[in-house]
Amino acid sequence: MKLTNQLIILIFLVFVTLAEINFFIFNLSGIDQIRHLSWIYFLANSDHFLPLGFFKNPKTIYNDSFGFVYELLRYSYKDVGHTLNIIPILITYLFSFIFGLKPYLLNLVSIIFSSLSIFISYKISLQFIKDNRIKENKILPLVFLFVFCSSYIFYFSSLGVHNIALFFFLLTIYFFFKN
Repeated sequence: MKLTNQLIILIFLVFVTLAEINFFIFNLSGIDQIRHLSWIYFLANSDHFLPLGFFKNPKTIYNDSFGFVYELLRYSYKDVGHTLNIIPILITYLFSFIFGLKPYLLNLVSIIFSSLSIFISYKISLQFIKDNRIKENKILPLVFLFVFCSSYIFYFSSLGVHNIALFFFLLTIYFFFKN
């Protein structure tokens, strides 16, 4: 990748990230985001990891309250679909140590992973071009930027835990193509 292409993509990512922060950081959370934020809040307020005596009697977790593992798994008891959100919730929980437990935490983490997903997508396209021996030129970054400037992508998928999942999915594809 030439230096000019790297600079174009870097400027684009900084612009997109700042624009998303400007437009979306203080958006009111939807019902799913409120549930995710409360989930993170309960994790942050847990006072122990596992209940005392758990290894002697694992059923003690059913009567546990304010335990980290219990709070982590409690939402998946109610809805199996939430099991898929455990990793993004843990990642957002870790980001709460950096940015604090604020109402906009999920929006900020989602914006960060949205921008990282764009970067990984660009790396995948470069790997695809390299594998197919397509000549890289200065038009490629511009075409890539126009694809990722789509109003649908910008306005409808900028917030949510799905951006964290998308990033790791794209990262898997990137390593698959790289090997």
